[in-house]
Amino acid sequence: MDERSSLDLIEFWNYRAIGWDILPLPARLAPEMVDYCEMFLKQAYQAFPPPSNAFHSGSFLCAKSQSRDEMQAFAVKLKRPNDHPLTLDDRVPRIWEEWGRSEDHAEPQTVEHATKSINAHVLGNGLHISGELHEFASQERFSAQTIACANVIESVSDETPIIPRQKNVAASLTHDFGDGDKTWISREGIVIFAGQFGGDAHIRLPNGFNIFTAVAESVGRKLVLSSAGKTCEQVIAALGGVDRLAVVARSEHVLKLMDNLAREGVEIEEGDEEEQPRKRLFKSYALIGKVLEAVKRANPGPLESWQGNLNALVRFNVLKIGMALRCAKCGNMSWFSLKSIRDKMRCPRCMARFKFPANSPPDKESWAYKVVGPFAVGNFAQGSYCVASSLHFLKKNICRKSTWLPSFEMVAPDKTKFEADFVTGDN
Repeated sequence: MDERSSLDLIEFWNYRAIGWDILPLPARLAPEMVDYCEMFLKQAYQAFPPPSNAFHSGSFLCAKSQSRDEMQAFAVKLKRPNDHPLTLDDRVPRIWEEWGRSEDHAEPQTVEHATKSINAHVLGNGLHISGELHEFASQERFSAQTIACANVIESVSDETPIIPRQKNVAASLTHDFGDGDKTWISREGIVIFAGQFGGDAHIRLPNGFNIFTAVAESVGRKLVLSSAGKTCEQVIAALGGVDRLAVVARSEHVLKLMDNLAREGVEIEEGDEEEQPRKRLFKSYALIGKVLEAVKRANPGPLESWQGNLNALVRFNVLKIGMALRCAKCGNMSWFSLKSIRDKMRCPRCMARFKFPANSPPDKESWAYKVVGPFAVGNFAQGSYCVASSLHFLKKNICRKSTWLPSFEMVAPDKTKFEADFVTGDN
């Protein structure tokens, strides 16, 4: 290693911090440290008991700033405790790569002192964060005024625990609001500085869209969320996260009913066989009997099972209950919400007002449900249920933590595009 290189010294102490039995070997002093190196090799050598012919031995690790050939020329002149060749390695352990640390036996030993909650305010598409000084820095009058310690922001939103650590991503997350050169992304989180008279940071809100937008900008691309992607985000937000997707995706029967409601494709029979022939109409609402049939087929268990599913569909504003009433003016059946039911109501077909049939009030079979919000978008919410189901599967079975973004387009400077149904980053 180069004893004058700050990076070599930092990496050396990182190896010590992860528990390696490693000693420094300054390149300029190496010719004068031959005895020191030979003693190290002798003490490191340990043969396994027979009949095994395996053994522990010392090895040389070449710093990034040094030449492997020069290290090899020095090492071959050393006396070895046995006839086996020395191990020379110029491949630096991948401390900074999540997937490489375990492979290279370079798992860091994290020492924690305290975790604090800090003030943070969402301002439009931005996040204002106030840094927090450590106790020793706040009590020391000679500590730096603006850069006394680092703060690591571990989490802002439960849905975005992972931020890719590609080059320039941190700068892209902060360039619209502050100094990107003073913000980093580590494996623990977003790192900012704090001091006696400084520590406030202004960054993009680290949600899925802004994080992957920053990743795209770091490679010269522009990311645009598609219409299907916006619908999928709204569906997941309405349910409170991908973990609750089973509320709607429990069964194909519920999904087909919801899509028929969204496309006004629910078949309803009207008419009296004695006075007029029965005819089939297609409506954007479903009578309570048809809804109960679909929910019960999705939950073949006890009464509490299907009732709980139906209650969840109403509670998360997937289905909205109302009443199917016939207009006295035009004779059409229409759906009315509970709030719109009163003595006189306006027909959505002919726009005329008619009285509620108080003399012959509707029975239970007239209660009906409609899909509302993003669930009222046709074609299975533009494929949102399929994308959200995939994200739920990955999060539950493969990724411990993940940050995701549904359907989007990426545009290159030469206007070439590519589309993806979703992207996810995990650890």
